[in-house]
Parts: sequence; structure tokens; C-alpha cells
Amino acid sequence: MRRTLPLLLAQLILACGSTSAQTPLAELDAYVTRSMQDWGVPGLAIAVVKDDRVVHARGYGVRQMDKPEKVDERTLFAIASNSKAFTCAVLGSLRDEGKLAWSDRVIKHLPWFQMHDPWVTRDIRVLDLVCHRSGLPTFGGDHLWIASPFTREEILRRVRHLDPSAPFRTAYQYQNLMFVAAGEVAAAAAGRPFETLLRERLIGPLGMKDTVLTMAELRAAKNVATPHERRDGTLKIVAFDDVDTLTAAGGLKSNVIDVTQWIRCHLSGGLIDKRRVLSGQVVSDMQAVRTPTLGRRDNRADPGALFSGYGMGWGLTDYAGRRIVGHGGGLSGMISRTTLVPSEKLGIVVLTNMAENALPTALTWWIIDRYLGRSERDWSGVYSTRNRFRTRNRHSQEARIVATRIEGTRPSLDLAAYAGRYHDALSGDARVTMKNGQLWFSYNPRHEGPLTHWHHDTFRVAWTNPIYDMPFKAFVTFVIGEDGKIKRLETRFYDPITFDRVGDN
Repeated sequence: MRRTLPLLLAQLILACGSTSAQTPLAELDAYVTRSMQDWGVPGLAIAVVKDDRVVHARGYGVRQMDKPEKVDERTLFAIASNSKAFTCAVLGSLRDEGKLAWSDRVIKHLPWFQMHDPWVTRDIRVLDLVCHRSGLPTFGGDHLWIASPFTREEILRRVRHLDPSAPFRTAYQYQNLMFVAAGEVAAAAAGRPFETLLRERLIGPLGMKDTVLTMAELRAAKNVATPHERRDGTLKIVAFDDVDTLTAAGGLKSNVIDVTQWIRCHLSGGLIDKRRVLSGQVVSDMQAVRTPTLGRRDNRADPGALFSGYGMGWGLTDYAGRRIVGHGGGLSGMISRTTLVPSEKLGIVVLTNMAENALPTALTWWIIDRYLGRSERDWSGVYSTRNRFRTRNRHSQEARIVATRIEGTRPSLDLAAYAGRYHDALSGDARVTMKNGQLWFSYNPRHEGPLTHWHHDTFRVAWTNPIYDMPFKAFVTFVIGEDGKIKRLETRFYDPITFDRVGDN
């Protein structure tokens, strides 16, 4: 039987417009608008799925500050680490076809892959890659892909030089490079590029028509949100992170309409419009706790939460007696969150064009509370308070750092003696040069800046293009050898790195 035109129009309004006053989301638009003003977020988009229907999908604010173009439900944002679950789903589909197993050794598919320890190299499995228990430090090695010239394979070949910060399989430590490896395992097992697998197995079958994977595709798109960050208290436009090498860990660019297809698939046990895209076993596998996340770091909303863990591309916890499945994402100028409440057949996605902000998380809990009939709580206000505490802590930490400075010291050598080329087996080359009488440190466009003398042979670099979730300044300490010449420098990106001096510039 054909649908009547009035019914079709009503469903279209329900899917893409504001929400009816009879729904739990009747006050959402007003709350979003007020919260955006409080956080200073230029634009965002939200979609809500309930009982396999899109009950709300709408954009708010503008794509770019000082320009009139509005965000709508089809505006593209970087979804960042929300991409990880897509990678796990691709792997799961290959498992269903017998092309790999979660228990396969990684070297079965990537014989050249090496970790820091020969035993770990031999025994690390596909499952280990996607549940953050490799032993490698959180965000360790991320400087290899951030504004980097390295290819995907070159990044992974350098992993053998990345020291662990916990014994293998003993701790949850969030690792992007292991997801890059997972994508390459999928490509090797299928004999096809990873991006092709994503398009053929997920993006196409789910009808995610606007979703793109590469920077070239993003540049060709018309309806795209611009990234923003606060620098020195002022909101500024920043460049998109080029994550073409990081597709499996954080490379998808999508909109809330497309992400609702992904949400519906997971809430329906792998189905979309009665068509099977994923097996129920894959969906179940992904949503099972694989690694406990100590300290309940995935659920600060409910102090009474009973568990917190990581599955395959999803974080897992409980709230008000319900299991919560979700993940966040962050890249330069972009923060997002996708959340499922399977028992309620409820799913939420929030995409924003500013970093750093906690509004996606706050709005998610606000919406969940409305559907669970819980008492109203100003979640944006809760997270704003937490943000103010973090800001004060940062200021206090900077004051403590300044208090440790030893006054009245001078560098041991003339400044020109510190200039040179430095090398680290993991990171590659860094350079120290003289610019207008000042030392300048340069590793890549996100890790460079002027060096100001701190004390003795320690300098401090202020990054000219800082990363929002890293300190905006870092120490660089030079070590002098017995011959009186610079032997190496020690600094920190996400983790300590030592560069040996290997020659002049």
C-alpha cells in the first residue's frame, strides 16, 4: 500500500525538524541554545533515535563564526574516535566470513609488524588491538600521525621503538596507533584497502550518503562545519586535522543523519530497515566488556555506577540501572559523542565544531534523563563547573611550575651551540635552529616554536600551533657530553622523548 502524502510529510518533519511538544524533547531546542551560549560553541547538530525511528535531527548555530551559513542535520563534522567502532565492525564482518579471527596473531596478517618486546610481537592478537590493552601509553606515538609525512606502514614500523607504560594486557591505555594496525589487518585479510572495506561493508549498505573518509572528499563537500578553538581566551578558526593515515582510528567525517543509520543498526542487532548489515554476534561482541577501565572514567555522571569498561570501539558503563554504550571523539576544533541505551532502544549523536568542550556529553545525559523520566538536571551547568575546576587546576599547575624555576642561571654554552639536527628512532628528526637571535625547536607543524631559556640547560618551548588537549608549552632539556658538546635533548609531546644530536642543520 502506498503511503499518503500527508503521512510522508509528517514523517519527514519528525525526522528532520524540531520536536513535538508531546515528546520528552519538548524543551531541547531552548536548552541547546542556552547551553551553546554558555560554552561559546558556534555550531552543533543533534539526532535522537527511539524505537528505530529518527525522532529528532537538527542543526543549531553556524558552520563558521562570523559567517551566516547555518548548521543543519546534513552538515559534516569530524566524528574522530567515533570511527573506531566502524573499524571493529569491519573486522567482525571479516570474522564472520572466516577471513580472520579475533584471536589471530597480528603477525599472521602483518608479518612485518613488531612491538617493543619479541614476546609481545609474537603474541599480540587482533582483539588486543581494539580494546586498548597493548601496554603502550595513552596517546603514545600520536605525534607520528599529527601533521606527519609518514605513511601508515611507516608509522606502524616505528611502533617497535615505542616503550610500554604498563605490562601487556594488564591496563586500559587508550591507543590510536593500535587501531591503525587493526585497519591494516582488515585490509590484509580481505586483500582490499581499508577505506574500500568501510565503503563496501558499512557506509554503502547503511545508506550513509554524505559520509567521507579523505581530506580530498571533505574539501569537495559543500556543507561542512569549520573547526574552532579558544586561543588565549579568544575563539579562533583552526585547520582540520589531516587524518588520512588515521582512518581506522578517527578518520570519518559525517553528519547526524548518516550517524543515525549507524545507531539504528546497532540498536537493531545489525539490521537496517530489515536488511542485515552486521551479524548479531558482531554487535554483541563489540558491546561486551573486554578491558576494565579503572576509576569508572567512562561514567562520571552516576557515582553509583557498577561497572566501567571498554569493548571493541565502544565504552561501556551503567546509568540508572541501564547499560550505556558510547564513545567520544576529539580532533582539532571538533568534539563529538555517540551513545546507545539498548534497553530503551535509544540512541543519541551530538557533533560540535569547537574544542575543547563537554557539551556533547552534557546534552547526551540531559536527553537520556528525559527518556528515563528522571528529575531534571542542568548537565551543561554540571560540566561547566567541572571545566572551571580544570581551568583553575591548570593555572595552579602553571604556578607550581614557575615556582620551581631556578633564577639567575645561564645556559652552559653559546646559544648557537644548541642548534643542530636531532634524531629519535621512533620519532625521526627534529631540528633546533637560530631565528632572529632566538633558538627555535621544530619537529612538525604542530610541535614547533621558540625556545625561551628557563634555567641551566633547560628551555621552554611555546607551541605556535598547539593541540587542544596537550599543554601549550613544553620543556626542552639539553644534555652535554664529556666533550663539552650537546649530546641530546629531552622533551615531551604526549610522552617523554629523547632526541640524540646527530649533526648540524
